[in-house]
Amino acid sequence: MPVFGPAQVRIFLIFSEDEYSPLRVVTQSEAGMDEVELTLRHAMRPFPSLQLVRNSVYLRVAHRAYSKGTALAEIQRILQVAPDQTVAAGDHFNDLPMLDRTYARYLISPQNSVAPVRARVREQGGYLATRKAGLGILEGLLALGI
Repeated sequence: MPVFGPAQVRIFLIFSEDEYSPLRVVTQSEAGMDEVELTLRHAMRPFPSLQLVRNSVYLRVAHRAYSKGTALAEIQRILQVAPDQTVAAGDHFNDLPMLDRTYARYLISPQNSVAPVRARVREQGGYLATRKAGLGILEGLLALGI
């Protein structure tokens, strides 16, 4: 078993043909990923243009200028849709960049979202659903009159 930091954590490095995520890190548990993420954040301090993008036990390194928020802004630009005509819904860490009024007037967090997502949507005056996943998003859309 590989050793990573003070505890033993099984880590899988996945190399793929995906040009946008050529290296991904996968652990067997959320606790393991917490440890890996903390260690990598410290190691990446000399590289401010890079960021870690996490979703549960999956983690990848990305350029800070590229996120779900900047992708949403580019889609808006291409389609000529304003943020005040946009809904953003998310449930995990990788959704945090787009859950901002800069990108969307309407924000929705399903009930099963991780705590930082719920907090972000709450702080921005978005809708906190009582239902999970897609049903929570539908609940939010209906509650917002969309």
